[in-house]
Amino acid sequence: MPTEVPRDGVTATPPVQRRSVRRRRYWRRLLTLGVLAATAVMGSFLGASPAAAATARLGGVDMQRACDTQYPGWGLRAVVTSWSDAYSWKCTSSTFSGGINVTAECVTQYRQGAYAGLDDPRNPYTWYCQGWASTPNMQAAASWAIAEKSSPDPTWSDYFGHAWSGWCERFVEQANAFRFHFGSAIEHYRWHRDRYRIHTDTNAPVGAVVFYGGGAYGHVGVSIGGGWVISTQGVYGQRLPVWQHWITGLSNPYYGWAYPIGA
Repeated sequence: MPTEVPRDGVTATPPVQRRSVRRRRYWRRLLTLGVLAATAVMGSFLGASPAAAATARLGGVDMQRACDTQYPGWGLRAVVTSWSDAYSWKCTSSTFSGGINVTAECVTQYRQGAYAGLDDPRNPYTWYCQGWASTPNMQAAASWAIAEKSSPDPTWSDYFGHAWSGWCERFVEQANAFRFHFGSAIEHYRWHRDRYRIHTDTNAPVGAVVFYGGGAYGHVGVSIGGGWVISTQGVYGQRLPVWQHWITGLSNPYYGWAYPIGA
């Protein structure tokens, strides 16, 4: 059968060949979808599971303590107002009824990037606290950062023999016992980002590396839990002390946190 030539000059396929081509395209699309599905499944194991595996169940929630800390001096009592609604916890008195921030209480109790979890929204007694677990190496990194901030001269690195200002990546590397090395904080961040290791929530566990944008080199610090980070401040040539700041308390854009290499 001769081929048809459409008006635009592009060679068309005969009807019989078109059916064959459609069948081949159908099976090719089916195979492609199968490959994509398999890739997605593998991605859930290789990409998502490390984050899921890192989540730890820390323990229960003390609702009475939440009332005491969130409404200090009010003398309120934690009560359940509906036995079939987990969200019905209230801090009450004869004249007042206020809600409870369960995640805030988890942070008060555990301070390791803790946040609230719930097993059954119909059961008020199934609240718990969860968070990202910290390894001994991460605990040691946070302890070192705290000690450096509290040292007699927190502006100066005795190890490197220069001021800390402008050397945030070196600060983080020393906190982690030099288990990794990068030329800058942004290079360090990109290594984690390209391996899908960055968490963009603000529940960084103790010892996590915390990344920020800013300039050509970025910025990085060490989480000490509870939403706090210790890092250097200032630029090369200045001599400012290592300091503690809220995880989103910098003017630099917050990029997220990651488990340190070798943690």
